[in-house]
Amino acid sequence: MSLPDKDKMVLTTPLGFALKILQMPLYPWQAAAIVPLADSVGPKGKVTQIAVRSPNEGGRSSRVIVAASLWWVSVHEKGKVAITTADAKQLNEQVIPSMESYAKRLEGYEHVRSPYFRLDTPSGGRIIGFTTDDPGRAEGLHSGDSIEAPLLWIVDEAKSVGRTYL
Repeated sequence: MSLPDKDKMVLTTPLGFALKILQMPLYPWQAAAIVPLADSVGPKGKVTQIAVRSPNEGGRSSRVIVAASLWWVSVHEKGKVAITTADAKQLNEQVIPSMESYAKRLEGYEHVRSPYFRLDTPSGGRIIGFTTDDPGRAEGLHSGDSIEAPLLWIVDEAKSVGRTYL
């Protein structure tokens, strides 16, 4: 996807991407949740762990997760995002419809829902969403062999995930 220079500048921050590219309205707490992801980009990027505590229907799944995921695969050429939850309703009624809606604003982003949700970018990035309550089913997703293919793991409804798995 070829972007004008001003849009490339906006892409450098998850907040700028959400607000300007996706035109996603965010509450201040939602914006604060995605801002730390910017520290993971570039040659001195670091591993970033973010925990978001929010009420049901607060926009964590439909806004925070979607903004973070789409930004990740937009700034990392072959970046991967894995979104998992033990609750299929959460994925199917919150994350996926919002992801599909906002992905329409990005040229060449294509998604399928079978056998699990997958969104592919024109540059080779990928977002997948699946449900599991078995940590063994979350294996096999690895970062690529280069800096252009980092992996972002998102666990939605993490209160259901045992501490030993995090």
